[in-house]
Amino acid sequence: MNVKINNVTVSDNSSELIRKVAYIGGKQVKVLIDSGADHNIIRPHLGQNLYQRRTVRAMRFDGSSTKKKSTNIFKDKIKMEGQVYKDVVLTESELTEQQYIILGKPWLVQYIPRID
Repeated sequence: MNVKINNVTVSDNSSELIRKVAYIGGKQVKVLIDSGADHNIIRPHLGQNLYQRRTVRAMRFDGSSTKKKSTNIFKDKIKMEGQVYKDVVLTESELTEQQYIILGKPWLVQYIPRID
C-alpha cells in the first residue's frame, strides 16, 4: 500500500519559542523567554545599571564549557507588553543576532511564579 500525504497541519503550538519585543534604557530589543535558561542574559553594551562583576563559565548544550572570564552583571528595568519589570538581574554574554535578552528561570520565578 502506498500512502501519499499532500498536506499536514499541526495544531499543537507547545514547542514554539516565546519571543517578545521589550524596551531597556529606551531601546527596543528582542527578548526570548526560555524556561530552560539558568540565568537571564543580556548582549554586551546593552546593560544600563552595573550591579557587580563576576567570574563565570558558560556550560554548552553538549556538556562542554567555556573558559572562566570576568563579566558584568546588571540590574535593569525592562518594559514589556505594558508591564515594567524592575531590578531584573542580567548577566552579560554574547548572543546571536536574533537575541538581545534571554529571560530564564530567575525572571520566571520572580515575575511569573505560577504558569498555567
